[in-house]
Amino acid sequence: PKIMVSLHVNWSTKTSRRGGIVIYNDQARLLAAHIQKELNSLYHTRREEVRGKTFYLLNHAEWPAVIVEMGFLSNPRDRETLTHPKTQEAIAEAISDAIDAYFILYS
Repeated sequence: PKIMVSLHVNWSTKTSRRGGIVIYNDQARLLAAHIQKELNSLYHTRREEVRGKTFYLLNHAEWPAVIVEMGFLSNPRDRETLTHPKTQEAIAEAISDAIDAYFILYS
């Protein structure tokens, strides 16, 4: 594979936590940055992508790999975004657009 994108949803005891978080392995910093930028735009947040030092999935991938936490189910606003078909499509498009940009710029 050229890349691996694993999609997840997050949960926190702090219901104020919201937005997407992209966790990456060493080979995927640029891919993660593109996806994080798109999710920040969608959620109106300013998060930075996170290097995933302890994630088995990321440590054993031999190619660029990211875990995309698409939002927090524990946050009412994010939960609405994650469960509504129209905003589910917006999340999918944001991730897809970021992947397209990554391949255009770095292939």
